Amino acid sequence: MRRSNKRWVLTESDPIAERRLSEALSVGPITARVLAGRGLNEPALAQRFFSPRLTDLTHPDKMCGAKEAAVYIADAIEQGLSIAVHGDYDVDGVTATALMIEFLRFMGHPAEPYIPDRLDQGYGLAPESVRELASRGHKMLITVDCGANDHEAVQVANEAGIQVIITDHHEIADQIPPALAVLNPHQPECGFHGESLAGVGISFFLAAAVRAELVRRGNKRAEAFELKNSLDLVALGTVADIVPLVGLNRILVHHGLPLLDENCRPGIVALKEVAKVKSTVRCGDISFRLAPRINAAGRLGDATIGVDLMLTDDPERAKVIARQLNEENIRRQEIEGAIFTKAREMFAKIAHNDRLRTIVLAHPDWHPGVVGIVASRMVDEFHRPTILVCATDEVGRGSGRSISAFNLFDALQHCADYLEGFGGHAQAAGLQIHKDKIVPFAKALEDYARKNLTPQDMIANQRVDAWCEVDEVSEKLVRELTQLAPFGFGNPEPVLGARDVRVLSKTVVGNDHLKLRVSWRNTALAVMAYGRASLLERIGTRVDLAYSPEFNNYGGVQHIQLRVKDIQIPDS
Repeated sequence: MRRSNKRWVLTESDPIAERRLSEALSVGPITARVLAGRGLNEPALAQRFFSPRLTDLTHPDKMCGAKEAAVYIADAIEQGLSIAVHGDYDVDGVTATALMIEFLRFMGHPAEPYIPDRLDQGYGLAPESVRELASRGHKMLITVDCGANDHEAVQVANEAGIQVIITDHHEIADQIPPALAVLNPHQPECGFHGESLAGVGISFFLAAAVRAELVRRGNKRAEAFELKNSLDLVALGTVADIVPLVGLNRILVHHGLPLLDENCRPGIVALKEVAKVKSTVRCGDISFRLAPRINAAGRLGDATIGVDLMLTDDPERAKVIARQLNEENIRRQEIEGAIFTKAREMFAKIAHNDRLRTIVLAHPDWHPGVVGIVASRMVDEFHRPTILVCATDEVGRGSGRSISAFNLFDALQHCADYLEGFGGHAQAAGLQIHKDKIVPFAKALEDYARKNLTPQDMIANQRVDAWCEVDEVSEKLVRELTQLAPFGFGNPEPVLGARDVRVLSKTVVGNDHLKLRVSWRNTALAVMAYGRASLLERIGTRVDLAYSPEFNNYGGVQHIQLRVKDIQIPDS
């Protein structure tokens, strides 16, 4: 009997496709197995995946609404109409806003960025925000990363004589608002339908469409604008928003990541410095170091400083903002830790021997800007759809995260009678709910989950791309698998499995990390199990490993190590 908190699931094999890939691409059988397991079973398809090209991007005109929006925005630029860009307070919204503002200002057209206050105004385009922008004399409003479900606000804008262009990537709950143009790949007639672009990705394609329209009109500034130089913003926002890194997203991030290393943008340089990102920027650096600091401002204060950081040309100004974001992030971590501890205590009292399939908790002292992160941590620990609500006011604001088997957006639609409002995706959503409705909502969500989740869905899976005994790991294999990067949601890092691995030594390093040395050919190989120090006493001489092989350049010397994804330990 082997113990693990996860169920290992081996990706289905296709021996014929694997052989074809191995011969055509000159890759080893393990790499061929990983490629085929991801649906890349034809050599030409796999080769394009290995080498994403900007020329393979879909033409922006195929996005529903892009051509119309480009004409309206080009007219506004030529007529000198005052333009506001309304974003969201997360990294995706901040980078999308910065990209659009940068483009408009390069065109010589002043534009104002507007990010709503998360605590006072909440998510999305609100009527009050529109009235404020109208009072400032704006005649055009471009939304990024929001607006697809904000009918009332768009109607207020129309009545105020403001032209509205909506760009959004969130699910459309009902009819689209009465804007001049709506760019959202979720529209069935959209040529980008099925491409899970982040908000910043849609901003990129809108800027491309406007640039093309201005070039057609003979605008020399537009001809000089290098849109590919904005791909650092696209990579940052796309990875941070946890959209699938396949298709167009993979191309955009593949070409955007190197720009984060070139240190062309003072704000990125300063942010990397406070986040202690010194080597080549990878998706993990964005997710765990850069993005949390940008998000911290929007969660606890004013997200507009994140836009300022992205746009400033002044290195000293950038350092000041980056330090401020770093301080906000430290404060966010402290608040998050306290909420997580309380949420775990509350769930322990109501879990009823793990019979609940959902977690819905509310507390008057919780910070609305942080409950989403804590909900994600609860999902990681308990593998249940989780919604946490800040119930300070009569109408509380909550944030939810889900597991892969449960579409949270559909669930909220089913329970919409209990909610004041909601929006989001299959895996993440926000909501507003009256305090008196929290308990009946929790019961309704639990009933829905019991009809749509099986007991097997409640067990976390550990994907294993291929069995690969430790002796089969080589430098060639690590280099081949590295070419599948960038890794993230939708394109996870390859995970290999090895049975009955012989453990030569074990020790705790750092605060909470377990380091093993295992038998490898005629020598030993380092195995790092981060955050697994508690397993030290349970591990004997044999283990099963789910791992990702990687290069470690410690001390300037490159060597292979295995990073543990899961460990199965034999019962004594």
